[in-house]
Amino acid sequence: MADNSKLEIFKLISKRYTFREVAISKCGLDEAQENDNQIFNSLYGLFLQKLTQNEVWTNNRTKLGLVLFSSAGENVNEVFKAHSDACVIEGFIDGGPYDRIRRMAEKDDTTTTTLLDRNKIVTDRYYLYLYLPLNSYVGLMFLERKKGQDIHTPMELFLNETLKVRNNIHVERYIPQSIIEDFKDEGIIDSFTFSERGFNLSVFQIVGCLLAGWFVYKNPSGVSDTTIDYLLSSLSIITGFFFAVILLSYDQFNKIEVPNSRATEDEKIKALKSINFLKKYNALSCYAILLAIIVIFMLIGTLLFGQKTDIGKDFEKASSLEDVALFPTLCFYALVVWRFLMIYFLLDFFIITIYAICSLFQFLNLQMLDLQLPFAVNASHVTSEYQVYKHKYGKIGVFIVLLMGILLLLFATSLCFIYK
Repeated sequence: MADNSKLEIFKLISKRYTFREVAISKCGLDEAQENDNQIFNSLYGLFLQKLTQNEVWTNNRTKLGLVLFSSAGENVNEVFKAHSDACVIEGFIDGGPYDRIRRMAEKDDTTTTTLLDRNKIVTDRYYLYLYLPLNSYVGLMFLERKKGQDIHTPMELFLNETLKVRNNIHVERYIPQSIIEDFKDEGIIDSFTFSERGFNLSVFQIVGCLLAGWFVYKNPSGVSDTTIDYLLSSLSIITGFFFAVILLSYDQFNKIEVPNSRATEDEKIKALKSINFLKKYNALSCYAILLAIIVIFMLIGTLLFGQKTDIGKDFEKASSLEDVALFPTLCFYALVVWRFLMIYFLLDFFIITIYAICSLFQFLNLQMLDLQLPFAVNASHVTSEYQVYKHKYGKIGVFIVLLMGILLLLFATSLCFIYK
């Protein structure tokens, strides 16, 4: 039978205390009298104390227990040992479910059975590696995961019970950046799962909000008529482009040949990549069109109402609460919010447009890189553009063309200065 064990990596974050301070606080040590090895061994002793008691460490939340079993003649310090010079604790621990009624029997003889009551625990052995640098707030945990069963949740609770001083030890999965980048380039998204999140903005959204607020503050008179004309023209053209892209995406989607069961894995992956890209690109295009339509209506509304309003001159700051007029105040805040949202949606539209173009380039680039020609090209027969021009015009001709290009560039630059 194949071994389906996996090794998962977690970051252990102690928010306010280093692991040295945790050991000193939990073990009641005198830092002046203890060296690093003694401090770390005291930290290791906290784990041994909880795992080698006469009863299993349990938690009613998970109904999974942890313990450190040792066979006859086996020392627990060898099964689960500390390397104090490297700030590492590694070895094996036992864990498994309890609080279940089960029946056990021989596979070849079911006449004799044994009842396992709720107080019995059935364990597997898991590999555990802890890196707890004494002068750091962050450590690492490597934990084995078996098919259909893992103990990372009870292990997280166990770590908090063992190492918590005031704040909980935060445990989060750790994925190296290189793996993240590989997934971005080569990964295929099979399905999305949406969940509710708190107030969380991306960096681009935060920058867009700041730029929109800065624009409203620095331009109290709003957007000029000329700028609105240019924006309406640009948005209309780009919106038409995205409409054409959506139609082309649908046409390309219909041309994709869905691989059958006899298809190779490469053919299935290629088809799935194409479908996934078209889904993403279609969503981006529809979102960009929606933003463009919203901004167009807001720009038209600005032309019809409030375009000549200067919030710096047409509104006065009240000297007291009695002088505050309700209707002008509401108009002021409505105008500020209107202009802020209009600029923010406009910036968001251009961000989405740039992202869509980059996604298209990345997809086409990967498709071209994956393309394997059925023939080989001799590199010695490949001629560069310079060699073509040199063969056609000679060396002097090439230099003349370059000189003419430089002169034209200087002439265009001088015209710009003259125009100014």
